[in-house]
Amino acid sequence: MKKIILLFITFSVLASCSSQKNITKGDEHFNDNYYKEAIWYYEKSAKDPKLADQHNYIYKKLAESYIGLFNYTKAAQNYEKYFENAVDPSASDYFDYAQCLRSLNKVGEAKEVMREYSRSTDNPEAKEYAKIVFDWVDESDVDGPFIMYKTNLEVGTRFSGIHLNNNEMYYSMPAEKEYDDFTSFYKIVKSGLESDDNISFKTPVDIEGIQNKNFFNGSP
Repeated sequence: MKKIILLFITFSVLASCSSQKNITKGDEHFNDNYYKEAIWYYEKSAKDPKLADQHNYIYKKLAESYIGLFNYTKAAQNYEKYFENAVDPSASDYFDYAQCLRSLNKVGEAKEVMREYSRSTDNPEAKEYAKIVFDWVDESDVDGPFIMYKTNLEVGTRFSGIHLNNNEMYYSMPAEKEYDDFTSFYKIVKSGLESDDNISFKTPVDIEGIQNKNFFNGSP
């Protein structure tokens, strides 16, 4: 009987350690800015009943990982799960959630979260910023006569902005084609229009001497 109990306890401990490793691996990838890989481990952990007491932490890390990929829809979804049971959320948690909602043009919800942000901080500058945010315009007031065109430029899942110079466009492009499944480093390239009467661009040319890591980190 003692052997059975001992074996059961040993098995339970090993299973628990194995589950914890998924969070640890997720954290390692997150800290290295490999957000897609981190998400794979975090989502696996979120489905593990043995880690139920850590699900809140996992939802928060999932939200932060999706922010790193500029996927504000999934980031907001995970922040919503996080705040359902968050015991003592930090001011930065409220701030990041509000920015996600703002990026999704959910102005009313973002304002409510920013009010919580204002209550949760003693920083006078932060409170002043929150006050400014309360003056956001409604969604109905920001519609405009915008015309959008789809080009043949490939920017991957992380778009770091563009710069126009002498009819050439400088932008960041994924260095590998597998950016849908794995975190990809980005490089700086330039391209010009094939002609003046269309929006098709020439094959991009690498800009020599630029460190891709800046764009990989999303901080050009």
